[in-house]
Amino acid sequence: MPLRQDENPVSRCGETEPGSEAGAERPGLQRTLGQRTRRILKGFIRRYLRGIQSRDFRELAGFHVMANNYAIFSYLLWRLMAKDWVEPEFLLDAFLQIWTFFWGDRSHSGYFRELGQAEQADFAALVAPYQADAVFLAALYQGEVWTRAGNRETQRLVLRDFWRGVLSSQAVEVTPDALERASLLAAQLNRYDPPLPSHLVKALASLAAFETRRTFLRALEASHHYTEGSASFEQATVSARRQPVTVLVLQAKSALSTMEDALAILGQWMSFEKLDYYRIATPDVDGTRRMLFFDVTKSDGVYWNRQAGQPPKAFVRVAPVLRDWETSLERLRKLAAQVDSKVAEIQSQASIA
Repeated sequence: MPLRQDENPVSRCGETEPGSEAGAERPGLQRTLGQRTRRILKGFIRRYLRGIQSRDFRELAGFHVMANNYAIFSYLLWRLMAKDWVEPEFLLDAFLQIWTFFWGDRSHSGYFRELGQAEQADFAALVAPYQADAVFLAALYQGEVWTRAGNRETQRLVLRDFWRGVLSSQAVEVTPDALERASLLAAQLNRYDPPLPSHLVKALASLAAFETRRTFLRALEASHHYTEGSASFEQATVSARRQPVTVLVLQAKSALSTMEDALAILGQWMSFEKLDYYRIATPDVDGTRRMLFFDVTKSDGVYWNRQAGQPPKAFVRVAPVLRDWETSLERLRKLAAQVDSKVAEIQSQASIA
């Protein structure tokens, strides 16, 4: 359902807002009002999210209403992030739903990209007065802070996947001005540690790079078309190392069949995890073992396909695989550096005041 600029979702439902005089003197009533407010807000948010999924509603509303609703609703969610009226997990999930709908993800293009070029330009102009680009970045930053501090791995991975998709597709244009305003917005929720634009981008880079060994293994299997569960990590003792080493074990028939394939897998592992020594191997069944090791400190590596009867092949250098979203992150770092000093001065003046 459309949201008017002057509309308060709490007062609309005829309920008292938290902190009103009506409940100030009775803690029990205050809790009841807080619970009512939470239900009202969550119900309102759910109805809006259901509404934008309706093709009939979108066609009836038109992209002008959709653009204004996106900007207003995003700002409403951002303001709620500063309150304790609704759980952070719920707010972040709502943001993810609206972002995915409008900007898309790796599985679909999103509402914005379905618009014509002229409509996209009008959409951008309509949301600009609401600082929608800055709200997007600030809320994304706050989501990174919340999911990291709360160890909410599942939600952090969903947020990461969305953010990687945005970086790869460049669906959302980021400017130095947007980074400046996003940092000032984020400071409202992080008064004791207000982020500069470069700190904000660093946090978003950490979010994009977030990986666990479990998710790395599943992604590796998918990228090489291995059966799920065929990749694992094990500890092993090798003669060249004093301490046990981590071995990436691949139980796929095609794994490490060529040196190029082996080096590609090594590059993926190096992008995920910084180690001094890497070892990748297939199970040794009837002399069919294939393996690779790489000593980073010595720049000394060997690939050996014993199954093919090939002698060991030496290599000296491997570059970590550059993921498609990393180029966009480097651009954001450069943009953030342009406005760091300006934001630092504003934050300094605010702290004195």
